[in-house]
Amino acid sequence: GLHVWALLESGKLGYRIGPVMASADIWDLKIQGKGGHGAMPHHAVDPTVTAATVISTLQTVVSREIDPQETVVLSIGKLEAGTAVNIIPDTARVAGNVRTTNPEIRARMQGIMKRVADGICAAMRCTAELVYTPIYPVTVNDPAMTQLMRSVAVEVFGEERVVELPVAMGSEDFSYYGEKIPAAYVFLGIADEAKGTGNQHHNPKFNVDDEPLPKGAALLAGFAARFTAGESAS
Repeated sequence: GLHVWALLESGKLGYRIGPVMASADIWDLKIQGKGGHGAMPHHAVDPTVTAATVISTLQTVVSREIDPQETVVLSIGKLEAGTAVNIIPDTARVAGNVRTTNPEIRARMQGIMKRVADGICAAMRCTAELVYTPIYPVTVNDPAMTQLMRSVAVEVFGEERVVELPVAMGSEDFSYYGEKIPAAYVFLGIADEAKGTGNQHHNPKFNVDDEPLPKGAALLAGFAARFTAGESAS
């Protein structure tokens, strides 16, 4: 597989053996309280303050419960509560995603998050309902396939423009191929400040430098030719 990559100089090819992109899970937490007037919070059960406490505590999960040598990201992407400035709402919703390169840690995260949410909500007289959905597994590059891809890349791009990259914490559905067969997933650099193609992925100003795309196509064609001919990395 080949992915354009705005974090790499245009015309370079990035690769990595082993875990190359993280798994991705999404979660949605509903916090149920009791609505009331903003001037009389003692007659309500405030889910917004509870949500704030849950959010701040979740940020300690990675730093306090996970081995610091592991790679994990727990991000909050959405927070919703209330419709008016003088009303304490009935509910609050918090949602986000979890990324890691370790399947064992991935399997633990749902239980950890549920324990935190249930405990804090109970202490603050609310209830918690967590929906946790696994999306993509870790993308893992097979050593032999990746070495073959690198060998072809050196021919197409030149030795000095083929570079090893760190793990990317983004995620890919290409990972499902890697669970079934030996796979290789590499990155085609498109970042050129002069052309305005250096903005990150999912940024509204993201743009692609078209110039290296033919080399990307040549890489895939060359890899396919050598693989089907039974060649290995040299």
